[in-house]
Amino acid sequence: MRSPALLAAALVAAALLAAGAGVGVAAAATEEAYVTLLYGDEFVLGVRVLGKSLRDTGTRRDMVVLVSDGVSEYSRKLLQVCGSSDRY
Repeated sequence: MRSPALLAAALVAAALLAAGAGVGVAAAATEEAYVTLLYGDEFVLGVRVLGKSLRDTGTRRDMVVLVSDGVSEYSRKLLQVCGSSDRY
């Protein structure tokens, strides 16, 4: 079984590689971002609450959600409804 840290590192590496290739990554609005990992449908509510809490602070930083293959299309759409980027 893979450790969560290894999975997170792999997802970050994949996101960085995709950014370099210009595949499915939005342009950054700032040089800093809040980043979280969503690796299962059971955590989508927590990610939505986190995003709302960060927006309520008035932050100007980007908010990034790394989404694993274990997240359903329905949960991805829930993230889009609450204002997350439509690119994963």
